[in-house]
Amino acid sequence: MCHNIVYGRLHQPCGCFIPMSTEKHDCNSPRCVFSTSHPPGCRSRACENMMNVPRQVPIRRSPVNCPDCARDKGERARLNALKEAWRAQGSPPQTPAGAGGVSTWSG
Repeated sequence: MCHNIVYGRLHQPCGCFIPMSTEKHDCNSPRCVFSTSHPPGCRSRACENMMNVPRQVPIRRSPVNCPDCARDKGERARLNALKEAWRAQGSPPQTPAGAGGVSTWSG
């Protein structure tokens, strides 16, 4: 069966793969509807009508987290620091009036 080959950047710490370009790998089978060898007018239900899972090929490797994971990790660290500060104080910080935030805390 035909499949796509996806080239991209692999972020090693988080394992995320960011696609950069794609090309189609032709299986050259007359029974695969995605192949150039498949007859144009064929309506047979016996032919393969689904592609295989795309193959990811890293052409660049990054030693840092992807932008989404870095943002999420930073947000989690910020929230954990706030929770620790709340616990140390024994009460949550007060949100200033008019700041548009929630003024109550249910911890």
